[in-house]
Amino acid sequence: MRPERRALRTLGLVLAALAALVVPAQGWAADEAPAGAPTSVATSGATNVPADAATGLPAPTQTVSPSPTSTAEPTEPAEGPVDVEDAVLRWGMSNEANNAAFAQGTFNFFSAGKIADPGKGNVKLTAAGWKQQQGAVRIEKWNGTAYRAATWAGLGTDRDGVTIPGPGSGRFSDHQFVFAGGTGSVDREAGTAHVAWTGDVTVLFYSGYTFFYLSDPVLDVADGKGALRATLSGYGSTRANPDVWTAIPAKTVTVADLPAVDLGDLAGFSATPAYDAVTTTLDGVSTTGSFPQSYVSFMNDLGTAPFWMNSGSATDVAKRALPVTVSYDASQPVETPEPPAHTPAPDVENEAPEPPESRTVTVTRTVTVTAPAAAAAATVPVAGSAPHASGPGVQLMARTAASPAEHDSAWAWWLGGGLLLLAALVLAGSALIPIPASRPLA
Repeated sequence: MRPERRALRTLGLVLAALAALVVPAQGWAADEAPAGAPTSVATSGATNVPADAATGLPAPTQTVSPSPTSTAEPTEPAEGPVDVEDAVLRWGMSNEANNAAFAQGTFNFFSAGKIADPGKGNVKLTAAGWKQQQGAVRIEKWNGTAYRAATWAGLGTDRDGVTIPGPGSGRFSDHQFVFAGGTGSVDREAGTAHVAWTGDVTVLFYSGYTFFYLSDPVLDVADGKGALRATLSGYGSTRANPDVWTAIPAKTVTVADLPAVDLGDLAGFSATPAYDAVTTTLDGVSTTGSFPQSYVSFMNDLGTAPFWMNSGSATDVAKRALPVTVSYDASQPVETPEPPAHTPAPDVENEAPEPPESRTVTVTRTVTVTAPAAAAAATVPVAGSAPHASGPGVQLMARTAASPAEHDSAWAWWLGGGLLLLAALVLAGSALIPIPASRPLA
């Protein structure tokens, strides 16, 4: 064989061998992790904290001096109903209402008064639109020892000032809305009470992507049981179609059923609303573990019912109703229970599945190149299992741990195919080099 022809033939074989190395190589990196294994994603410990609308910086923490309280013991009231003129209602609703939301950088929180209607959903409230106090309604935050006036910066942090890392962290912002100036009467002998407040609070989820107004709450107690009612209003939307933004007519509903109310304390009481044993039905499906039926039905009209009932979510435990506290006199308040201790989310131990057994897959690829008229067509089979056609064959053993589609990489196949095509052209070209008749064929 002439040197020129031998060199071209050798070059063609080398190119085919390189193609054999490139094509299967793309599958190995993907095989390092078995299909279905959990993926670890590193995230920063800090998340977006609400910032001042003007400066973009976190709002400064306000230091509020505690309100002076009287240490005098309440005097024994006369028998029969006793008028109440400055009653105080405190409620944090649920830990979920004080939690980080699933959308990054958004939180669930309260604002005093009614925030402005943004005209559409998926709009985050800014510092300029949030109010710590409006009229007789204010928002307070637990700082580890007492409730103090809330700040914009504290809406997304826990009691220690640490940004809540996520909805499943077990950390909450520990806020309460506070209605003052309640009026009515309490009859301890008869075991009845009726107290009403005037004012509004806005309950926001996802920093305002969805919200509703809770207005003019009323407490009624009889036979050791109580009910807290309020007028709700807001705007309907859905996660599937957040552009829908429809005003929902105001409706008075029961926001908390209190199964055990003790009117014996002269200062007031704290009572935990029913939740775990409450069964509600929406669209023909019943769920146990919920806020009252009328409340959840209204939330369903707003598209936010799952925030107030067990729904199979990882945050269901945070949806339980928190205690309601009522003081009959703001100057002599009843002791307010501390919010529940923060419990870190349990560690989840997931064992990666065993990788599937390796198996050998024979892949056959044929590239046909039409050479000039003087040369025969050269085919390059890429499979050891198939008989060699005219021209050299290269055996490829493809290693796959899962389906080939999972490990396919377009660049590798293009490069390998290009090398094979080039090899075929070189081999075909070598056939064009004339061989002198005086020399035997190699």
